[in-house]
Amino acid sequence: MTAPVATHRAWCPGARAAYDYALLANLHPLTKPMVFADLSALARRIHRDRQGQALQLRNDRVHLAFDGSIRRVVAVYGEDQVGQRTRFIGYAWLNGRDWEALQAALDAAEPMARQTARRAA
Repeated sequence: MTAPVATHRAWCPGARAAYDYALLANLHPLTKPMVFADLSALARRIHRDRQGQALQLRNDRVHLAFDGSIRRVVAVYGEDQVGQRTRFIGYAWLNGRDWEALQAALDAAEPMARQTARRAA
């Protein structure tokens, strides 16, 4: 029997430049992001967290208290059947890329679960 393979790592302040893909559940100063080796691993995690809900993706900029940076992120929300946000899944940072890159990765990770992703105004 083989040991399970981790899909994400804990954030480490000394090596933050090496982490290009991450998911942050909230902006609380003590919350650390889950970091991923690539965009497809991040997309698989979002699919797991969405629990079958449709997704809404929105570009945003946030100040991260744990490292003092301002990052371009994609806010990820779960929606109900009429397109209303029902819960916040997290902030995804994608090495400066926007929601279209995340949408493409989500589609590639789970093509049978095409969800509606709209850029919120």
